[in-house]
Amino acid sequence: MFRFVHCEAICRKCDSLNCEVKAHSDMFYMSQLSCYNLSINFGDNKRSYICFWHEGLAERGGNEIASCLLRVLNMGISHKRNIVVWSDNCTAQNKNRMIVFIYMFLVIFAHFDTIEHRYLVNGHSFLQCNRDFALIEKRKRKCAPMLPEDSHHVILSSTHTGRFEIVNMCQKNFSDIQAAADKVLNIKQVNITPKSCD
Repeated sequence: MFRFVHCEAICRKCDSLNCEVKAHSDMFYMSQLSCYNLSINFGDNKRSYICFWHEGLAERGGNEIASCLLRVLNMGISHKRNIVVWSDNCTAQNKNRMIVFIYMFLVIFAHFDTIEHRYLVNGHSFLQCNRDFALIEKRKRKCAPMLPEDSHHVILSSTHTGRFEIVNMCQKNFSDIQAAADKVLNIKQVNITPKSCD
């Protein structure tokens, strides 16, 4: 984890937990419910806020990631005015107009003065969220969740320090940020061209 004097480091990563079904053949694959959890780790208070939802509510694309990020940043966890966000290089989830739109919204409406988004170097970097998900996966092997609510217990009991806090996402928490971003941001004027292969 990086340290900043006037900033707060936030790491983000999305993963999924499947609810176990004790069955055989085709029923095993047809009846698994994917539960998504997005970990947002605040470096200042050393806590991870895990946004949790299942596939019946929403998928795990850029719109859902931006909705989770907006909800956690609006929770008033930090009163700092300048933040630094660290994330992996997942284009569909972290490098899109919806994330830029959320940052613009939060700055324009005076939630923050600056938001700086930094990406890790592939293969040479590590997020605290990776360690969080490793702890959750290790705990999941010992107590297989059958329902989405069981996954809450798996997440909360995966660490003894109590640094995980679950943020339950429901249908009303997911906004159509993509439609708003499409209206406000005109990326055609940016004139981005694909990287050429030399």
